[in-house]
Amino acid sequence: MKLKPATALTLAAAACVVSCSIVAPIDRLHPKGSQAFLKDYDRQWLEVLKLKTLFSWLQDNSIETFKEMRAHRPTITTAPVPTKAGLKFTSTVLVANRKDVVEVLDNWDTFSVRLYGSKMDDCMGAFMLGRDHTRYNLVEKPYMRHLMSPADFPRIRSQVVSLAHKAIAEGTQTTTDKSGKAIGRIEIVNKVARRVPILLTGTYGGFPGPDEASMFRWSRATQADFFKNIKAEPPIHADAIRAGHEMTAYIGGLIQEKRVLLTKNPGAEDTILARMLKEGTNKVQGITDDRMIILTAGLLIGAGETTQAAVCKCLAELFTRPTELQGAIKAARENNDDLLGRYVWEALRFRPGNSVLPRYAEQDYVLAKGTPRETKIAKGSLVLAGTQSAMFDETFVKNPEEFRLDRPQSMYMILGYGWHRCLGDHISLIQVPQIIKALLLKKNLRPAPGKDGEINQKGGPFPEQYILEYDLD
Repeated sequence: MKLKPATALTLAAAACVVSCSIVAPIDRLHPKGSQAFLKDYDRQWLEVLKLKTLFSWLQDNSIETFKEMRAHRPTITTAPVPTKAGLKFTSTVLVANRKDVVEVLDNWDTFSVRLYGSKMDDCMGAFMLGRDHTRYNLVEKPYMRHLMSPADFPRIRSQVVSLAHKAIAEGTQTTTDKSGKAIGRIEIVNKVARRVPILLTGTYGGFPGPDEASMFRWSRATQADFFKNIKAEPPIHADAIRAGHEMTAYIGGLIQEKRVLLTKNPGAEDTILARMLKEGTNKVQGITDDRMIILTAGLLIGAGETTQAAVCKCLAELFTRPTELQGAIKAARENNDDLLGRYVWEALRFRPGNSVLPRYAEQDYVLAKGTPRETKIAKGSLVLAGTQSAMFDETFVKNPEEFRLDRPQSMYMILGYGWHRCLGDHISLIQVPQIIKALLLKKNLRPAPGKDGEINQKGGPFPEQYILEYDLD
């Protein structure tokens, strides 16, 4: 059948549409000037081209895109993201106003995490990140927080510091610059930023994996599918299913081994998994072996890629800000962890791992009802809550375009918000700054020359390469 020109163009455009959460930013030329994004968006004559334009701007210049939206069009509704399987969306809705972002994230019964849950179920079983207001959220999340005691914070910090310095030492290659001076050169994504949280999953979580390569693969495959595969690409989901099944089978055997060990010697190990096994169902009914397997798998799923993206993007942002970089280095050298943390989270406000959180509209809804921003959202819509925009909202954030160290932690949405705030948020508040600290302590740390010194996602959803250098003498 021969397609009409407009239909053919529509299909071709649809094939090019990308999700802001699964494709790396690339070099594109965007118009400049007043309301450049909205003018570029409005001049597109097909909805699918508007969608493509929206995502390209969001990828390349999210701060400016959101700024224009907050001022002139706080919510944009456009064509649905095309999916290969699973859920079919009725539209795509991007929300920029902080009050509206919070309204979306607070209304979990209307805006659900079904997008995550359907994939998780196939790979490992029901988990709190893919459910709303169920036993997995109401019982298992508090139970896991109980196991991750605040008394562990010094231990977590000590382990992260040790693992980070060891990873840097093992990952550094000695070379020379053009003048013949000896320098250290390190690819930090895989040698440090991914490796440390995965190793911590073993030393603190009790889930070491059969080998590092398997842990790397399981972590990346599951997180790429659960959180980034908006278009439901079958090969990505198949990789996650394979990884999830391998991982849960391994954890099942690990549980049996540790149970024998802890029966003989209860003090042999003090990790999250060991605590689960020691408590059994005495603390919380229903924590069976099957649930322990999934909860243990969750320690890895919530660790590797989110941590490494935060480390890489924070450093990349600091390298564009010489004054703030020197302030962060000074804080690291003076062992002022509170101040260093403020540099880290403020840098991530400007360059977060994710600028939006996706939700699925379970029913028709009127957002910001009774205000000039009132917007009807159709059931089945993909709703993108602009968490980065919320952190720049002028009605809530003082001088949002300034890099400031006096912002309260409650203002940030980098670790999520509300019901689905990161389970291990307090671990991230320690781990991310400590990994960055270990790197900043290297003399004259800097990006490698040329493209090597830029974050390279290699067409995927996560940083895959980022090479830094430092002086050895």
